[in-house]
Amino acid sequence: MKIREFFAARAPRSRGEALRHGAWFFVFAAALAALISLNYFRQLDIDFSGEGGVYAFCTMFGHFAMWGAVAWIACCLPWALAFPRRPLAACLSVAAGTAGLIVVALDTFVFGLYRFHVYNSFVLDLLFGGGAAGIFTFTAGQIALMAGGALALVGLGLVAWSAARFFASRTGGKALGAVAGTLAVLLVASHMMHAYYSANGSRSVYRIAEVYPGHFPLTANRFLIRRGWVDPEKVREKIKLNAGSSLDYPRAPLVPAEPPTKNVLVIFVDSWNFRTFAPEVMPNVCAFAKNAQVFAEHYSGDHGTRTGVMSFFHGLPGMYFGAIRDGGVSSAFVDVLLKNNYATAVYATAGLSNPPFTRTIFRNVPAESIRDYLAEGVSTAEGDERLADAWLEFTKNHVSVPAAERRPFFGFLFFDELHAMTLPKDAEKKFPTDWENPKYELLGKNTDPTPFFNLYKNDAFWLDRQLGRVFDDLRERGLLENTIVILTGDHGQEFNEDGNNTWGHGSLFSTHQLKVPFVLFDAALPPKTHTHWTSHYDASVTLLQNYLHVGNAPSDYSVGKNLFDETPREWLLVGHPEQWGVIERDRITHVRLGDYEIFDRDYRYLPDAKLNVPVFRAAVEQSKEFFR
Repeated sequence: MKIREFFAARAPRSRGEALRHGAWFFVFAAALAALISLNYFRQLDIDFSGEGGVYAFCTMFGHFAMWGAVAWIACCLPWALAFPRRPLAACLSVAAGTAGLIVVALDTFVFGLYRFHVYNSFVLDLLFGGGAAGIFTFTAGQIALMAGGALALVGLGLVAWSAARFFASRTGGKALGAVAGTLAVLLVASHMMHAYYSANGSRSVYRIAEVYPGHFPLTANRFLIRRGWVDPEKVREKIKLNAGSSLDYPRAPLVPAEPPTKNVLVIFVDSWNFRTFAPEVMPNVCAFAKNAQVFAEHYSGDHGTRTGVMSFFHGLPGMYFGAIRDGGVSSAFVDVLLKNNYATAVYATAGLSNPPFTRTIFRNVPAESIRDYLAEGVSTAEGDERLADAWLEFTKNHVSVPAAERRPFFGFLFFDELHAMTLPKDAEKKFPTDWENPKYELLGKNTDPTPFFNLYKNDAFWLDRQLGRVFDDLRERGLLENTIVILTGDHGQEFNEDGNNTWGHGSLFSTHQLKVPFVLFDAALPPKTHTHWTSHYDASVTLLQNYLHVGNAPSDYSVGKNLFDETPREWLLVGHPEQWGVIERDRITHVRLGDYEIFDRDYRYLPDAKLNVPVFRAAVEQSKEFFR
């Protein structure tokens, strides 16, 4: 029987039956997709007991039912209404449903191999484009298996259509409504469970949520914390108890060849535009840098805070963020400090529980050593000032202990004023502007950035004084000689420098959103400005190798190299799972959900550019090499 005759013989007799027929078909297709999706978990160690199993059940059926409803609206509804007795709606519905099943099946296969989903043009190009053989390689047996599976799914689609006809002709709208209502309840339950259990540190819920393609689950961490339904400290302890990870990180124990004795102080400035690293804007910082190592071409691992900070402490790209968060994976660098009895002071203006740094980077740091200073009614500037005060109190207590009895210390200070721009009214306004706060509603492609940037520079000038207090205190207490100080930013901040109407951060992988100042002070090294390309991935390598005496190869715990290694870097993988990019010397490949584009370094679109196959083979490998 020909396909047309197959559908014509089963054509509905009315619009109502046509709509029910299509709806039942997509219900069956969604159920089949949900069952196929179990293949995502075959290589993942996930606990399905307790909330994990309930959440997985709700999500697998609710999520694919949602996409089934979208497909019914797009491929069945208009045609069934217009041509109820013709096979057009049937053909489109079965084609869409079967194609969906094939895509889900292919996606589970590719995800198991590469931890990528195939629903965007970037991965499709790698799979089927001209460079496919250079990146994704499949054996003849695998190709035959996929072809056979595709044919089987086509057959299942036809069986589902016949079954849908049976149900549509023998049931009314109430039965279909009951099924649709049940699936809607499962979808809502999935999102509500994710909001609650992810905030409460459920590793299984985290990991299950990340598996499904096109899934953007609800989160409400701050809402739940504010109402007392989540206790961040209890969550932190829960993650410690339930620690486990899909990562092989570090790949081997990191053991110093000799006990480290250098103090380490890491200072982060949130949203730091590198153009303010100038004597007229930040005189104290620049005076300090004159006696330090300055890395003039330094890039964060992302244009956002969570993975920008992670790239520094874990030495891994943001593609690993989900696994680090879900497994409560601490920083190997910080763990070495703790195992060597370092005193710790982790101070931030904004809280460190969201993004989940207390659950990951600083998971093993004593809770009493972690503080934040942005309380209700306190401006960010006041919080930064209190942070500096707290650090000065820490060093005061440190030097009050006899030198022979002192433990080396590790400090992390995270200043937030350049992100919030809450300049005190009595602060000196060195750079002329009539803006007293950011006026985001006025920003556009033709907006003069000068008033906004001058406001930002005034904030930087104010923050420079707080940083100067930290540097002066170290000097006055005699701590600089034995303290390694790193000053940098979590990411950059753009002021439409490239003329693309881009402001702030988190949108593009442009130079101004990724490049940050990077200063390393070591009293034993003569001052020098380095111009080779460096990255946050290199920071933990340098600290572990040069100052903590760890002899492991960097590949045991990082994708970076030593900051002082001037071997040319040809590319850099940046971003996070939802949006990432590969930075090359002359261009940027920006991968978003659903698409990718190639730009020059000024973010001018290059319509004829092709993927650089060797580079992307290496980038794909780097994005999965630390998974078990």
